Formats: sequence, structure tokens, C-alpha cells
Amino acid sequence: MKEGQIHCDERLESDYDLSLYRFPNGLSVGIDASIMGNEARFVNDYRGITKKPNAIFVDERNESGDLQMIIRSVAEINKGEEILVSYGKSWWKNRTKVHDEFTFNQNLT
Repeated sequence: MKEGQIHCDERLESDYDLSLYRFPNGLSVGIDASIMGNEARFVNDYRGITKKPNAIFVDERNESGDLQMIIRSVAEINKGEEILVSYGKSWWKNRTKVHDEFTFNQNLT
């Protein structure tokens, strides 16, 4: 289970943010593991490492009804191998946007 700080704001600058749910009105709920979390914060995107992910994110509710994010394997993961998921196109789109804005602002100074 991924652990971190639950939030309802955009955290485009965080490398450890995972969107749990987006409401039709645009509000989103996410988990940011940049400050706190467990081992799940070290799961990486598969791009540039392998052809496809060996795990997926699954959101589900626990016995108490709380929403949680689970990392589930979809292929055999041997000891010492990295757990790789797909961050999704929107994560990379936002990441590229933040990087471009940072680079632009750095060039202004």
C-alpha cells in the first residue's frame, strides 16, 4: 500500500505524487510521498528500463471504507529486480510542463 500525505490540491512539482481520484468538478485527491511514505515511494516508471510494467496501481477501499492505493504485480518480479509501473501519460505531461517552466524561469535569472 502506498503511504504519504493525503491532499486535495495540485502538486505538479512533486516526483512522489499519485492521483487517487478526480471528481467531475475538477477536484482531485492524491497521495504525496515526498515527505513521508513507505517503500512504495521507490517504485519507478518502466519507460527507458523495460518494454512494459511488471506492476500496476490499483485503488480500492479497505475494511473501514478508506480509499487506498495498492501496488499489484502483473508479472514475476525476482529478488533484486525493480518494481516498475506506468506513471501514466498525464504524469509525464505535467512533469514535462513543470520542467519546461523551471528551465524557462532559470533562463530569466
